[in-house]
Amino acid sequence: MDAAAKIFKAVKPKCVTLAQLTLSENNRMGSLELLNAIKELDSTLKKEIESSKNDGTLFIPVNLSDYIMVPLTKLFQSNTMTDSELELVLSIIHVLLKYSWCQPGALSNELFIQYVTLITFLVGGKPGHFSIKSHSDDTFMNGIMCLQVLLQGCLNQDLAFANRVLENSNFVPTLGFLVSTLLNIAVDSQNSVMKAESLKTLNILYHLIDNGEILSLFFPGSVSSIAKVVTSKPHSKVMCEAFITLTTLVGSIFSDFELEVEAESKFSSLDSLKCSIEDCGKEVLDNESNSSLVIKIPENASSVKQHRTTSWLKSTLIQFEKALEIILKVDLKRYDKYSIRDAIFQFDVKMIRNSFLSCYPLIPMLLKSLSAICAADPTFIALTIDSLVYISENNLLKLLLNRILEDELHRMQYNFSSPDATKAEVMIQFIDLLINILSGMNDIDASVLEKTIKRLRENIALLLEIKSTNDSKKKVQSSNDQVLSMESRLLLVSSHYDRSTYDELQKVPLFNGIFTKQTETALENLFESISKNIEQVAHFDSSIIQERHISANSSSTIHHAVLSWILSCITRNVKTKKHFDPEDYLEFEDDDMDVKSFADLASVSENDSLTSLYNLTYFSLENSTQMLKQCSASSTELFSTTSSSILCLRAISNTIDVLGVEFQDELIEVLYPIVECLASSSELIRTEAQIVVLKLANLLYDGSIEQLLSENADYLIDSLSSKLVGESLTPKIPIILSVLVKIGSLDIVAELDDIIRTIFTLLDMYHGYTSLVEGFFLVFDEILSKIYHELKGYDFEQLAIDLEDENVLAFGMWGLKSMGEVDEFINKYDVAFDDMSDNQDDDMSVADEPLRKNKILEIDSDDDSDDENDSKSIPSQMNGEDSDDGGGDDDTKWVSPINVKLYNTVTSILSYAERLIQTKSVSLVILLLKIIDRIIPLIATQKSKFLPIGANLWEIISSILNEMDDLRVKSRSIDVLKNLIKYGNTFFVTRFLDLFVLLGKNNRIKFLIEKQVSTLIKSEQKDTGKKDTTLILNQTSTSTNWDLNTFNKICGLLLFSLCKLGRFIPNDTAMSIINITIHYDKDVDHYGYFDDLASFIMENEAEKGS
Repeated sequence: MDAAAKIFKAVKPKCVTLAQLTLSENNRMGSLELLNAIKELDSTLKKEIESSKNDGTLFIPVNLSDYIMVPLTKLFQSNTMTDSELELVLSIIHVLLKYSWCQPGALSNELFIQYVTLITFLVGGKPGHFSIKSHSDDTFMNGIMCLQVLLQGCLNQDLAFANRVLENSNFVPTLGFLVSTLLNIAVDSQNSVMKAESLKTLNILYHLIDNGEILSLFFPGSVSSIAKVVTSKPHSKVMCEAFITLTTLVGSIFSDFELEVEAESKFSSLDSLKCSIEDCGKEVLDNESNSSLVIKIPENASSVKQHRTTSWLKSTLIQFEKALEIILKVDLKRYDKYSIRDAIFQFDVKMIRNSFLSCYPLIPMLLKSLSAICAADPTFIALTIDSLVYISENNLLKLLLNRILEDELHRMQYNFSSPDATKAEVMIQFIDLLINILSGMNDIDASVLEKTIKRLRENIALLLEIKSTNDSKKKVQSSNDQVLSMESRLLLVSSHYDRSTYDELQKVPLFNGIFTKQTETALENLFESISKNIEQVAHFDSSIIQERHISANSSSTIHHAVLSWILSCITRNVKTKKHFDPEDYLEFEDDDMDVKSFADLASVSENDSLTSLYNLTYFSLENSTQMLKQCSASSTELFSTTSSSILCLRAISNTIDVLGVEFQDELIEVLYPIVECLASSSELIRTEAQIVVLKLANLLYDGSIEQLLSENADYLIDSLSSKLVGESLTPKIPIILSVLVKIGSLDIVAELDDIIRTIFTLLDMYHGYTSLVEGFFLVFDEILSKIYHELKGYDFEQLAIDLEDENVLAFGMWGLKSMGEVDEFINKYDVAFDDMSDNQDDDMSVADEPLRKNKILEIDSDDDSDDENDSKSIPSQMNGEDSDDGGGDDDTKWVSPINVKLYNTVTSILSYAERLIQTKSVSLVILLLKIIDRIIPLIATQKSKFLPIGANLWEIISSILNEMDDLRVKSRSIDVLKNLIKYGNTFFVTRFLDLFVLLGKNNRIKFLIEKQVSTLIKSEQKDTGKKDTTLILNQTSTSTNWDLNTFNKICGLLLFSLCKLGRFIPNDTAMSIINITIHYDKDVDHYGYFDDLASFIMENEAEKGS
């Protein structure tokens, strides 16, 4: 049994049942029984068709289709057919049309017209009264599918079929109503599938008509409706169908070939040109007057273009342009899907290719639409170029592209300054596409690229200047209420340096607050397009580069920085396969070579793109280096300075990519300006500089920054040395030096020997300039940190223990090991001692006394020969500062892990710290005390040097502790004294005892101790349950309680001394100490040698309390 017989057998009973209900005298319309009968016929027919398909193909005989339709025809004669019945009937008709009547050769003109008319009116209702609520979505959908199959079936017939249909003048109004109905469904429906199928059906209808004259009648309504669909932000499928339909419609109506459009120049005579020039300042209301072409349709119109005349074209294009502004309005989000990009691309390209002359005023809008597509998907760039370069109106297109580019460059400032950030992005993308097309047509001109770069430089620089001005006003209004100290600035700089790999660093947006990240990306793409024409770029007129000498004003700096960055971005993107030999490169003879010479170099190698590339790159490198120096010399932190520095650093980074390792010498020359940027107070500049330093290290030294600095230490030191004189000497120099020490290895410290000596000289000259002195000592602090880093395996705690054991030697004074040495020492310096002040004469008599063993011990720990008022420090006299003989006397073994030269440098730092510690600047005194505290463990590694230094240092620090009122200074002084005892041990016994007596006489310290002890006693009483005692602590501030802090430091020093010095402390002194500290620390195990005495005092205190 064939498929048709099988289907007939299955549907026959259903048809009979339906016929009994529809053809009987009893009216069963609208009944549930009738609805079920139609539903059974529909489901049975579809089921049988599904089972009867053979490889997806099936043909139902026309007579079987007519048989099935017999019981359904009665329904169309009734006005009471429900929507549910209509839905099912249309479903059955759709099946019959698809598998029977619309098969090739089966469709007749009468049947086609009959069913198109019937279904159109069933779905659309009365003309002018369409309502999307009149039917359900399924009913509309079935009707649309019926019409779609009918129209497609018409196309499947022979070529004469469609002509016969369209020749029927009575059918044209039906077609108009069909177009209206489909457009209404597309606009009003909320069902995306229905909207898409409606537009798809409409597209098939336009293909079927394929007559520009007829379609031009439908054009206004169609474009208006499609614009509404597009602006409603529909589903991607709907958007695609809308543009496909519009492409078909426009292609038929505005075909240059069919319209036989003619174009002629508007300036056919001198008079017309003169009139145009006179009117150029007037406001223009139509597109044609903006063009140099006049578009005409010949008057001898044929029958195919009776309606489409020149006047029609002019008026229609005005309205069409308004609609296209809505339809093609750049919405960057809608380009996410490829299907939408492709549909819009096809519309733009086909309209340009097929309707270039007729739609000439609209071409700029179409090109801008293409630019947005190409920006979203770069694969379309090549497709766009291939589609446009070979059009018949090639020369006109070139002229138009250049004119559009000129217009965009003219409007650049407006787009950049617009509050709408997308305007700048879209404009850059548009310029990018125009240059790509012109380049693909081999019609790019050097002057065009020159204007592009000039305008970009001018407008970007202008935006940076405006933002800089606004930021400076805000700074003036807010003022600088808090100025960071030199130490805080250095910590800020140093703490942000990271030795991570280059890939882990994130570049900040270059124009943050000016452009969006997307606009920056568009700029980078534009530079890549320009780089394809490197020869033209290199042959710019010298005016683009201006003079080589850079003025000091910020405006000039910004302009030069922007230019360097632009040129570096262009050269970085040049694709070249030829290896460049630096020996072939013509270097500049000197720094003041003028721009004309630069232009001459470019003209020498006119056909050599590689030479042009390196000329531009080297110029960008030199210009950026000069800019960085200019910005570094500026003391301000304006946005203009920051942005200029970042632009130059980006430019240098780009040139590194281009020049490579072959230009190592040239690249190293920019190292010092980059190191200066590492010392910037701006985190943005430091980050960019870090990226460049890491890139240099990766390129030249396998990623080793230490090697990068050490290999080029001479250059860096020479550059830095030149900054240590005159106006170049600013508080920023110590920060630069500190960063250099921090990121380099210890070897670079040795290379800095000359600079360190210069610093010592500067300290003598500028000791009154606190910020400068503070900065230099912070450099010393970094040097100490570097030494500690190298000694990270050295056990300083064990050193303190070892020195404690060594201190029991009988002869330890000043490193002398025998009585003979003591006699020699006294005789050698007898004359020098005689020259000292009179108040020292009595003290010197100690040396004339007969020396006894116990006397040597006494002198060892308390030699009064030191001049407390002498400005010269012991290190400069005793540590062999001026010699490198291995550490002093021949028989003194050098045991320190620090080499002699570095050790002497450390002691020299200590010497200057001692001399400057009497300054009135509290912050500097605190810094010096911190540095002295860090130096003590280092110089203690060589005991023979440490003890004489420590003896002098003790007197200075104890004097500061006693005389200065600032508790922060007292706290730091105690730390230093504690460290001296830690490494000097019993050498400082007598000095400690004198200090304790001195502290007891100091009213400020005495009052502080009594106050804190009283507070602790009250606290103890409260804890033991004495409710009548009230303890009030001042806890209103979250800052450090310096009274309590200083008291804790004093107690810590006293306890540490008890343990360290032990039996050398007299019992009465120990008792006085314990009376103070027992309330601070009640653990008797912490009192060492005097633990029994501490227990006794505690018991005595307990008895008093009870």
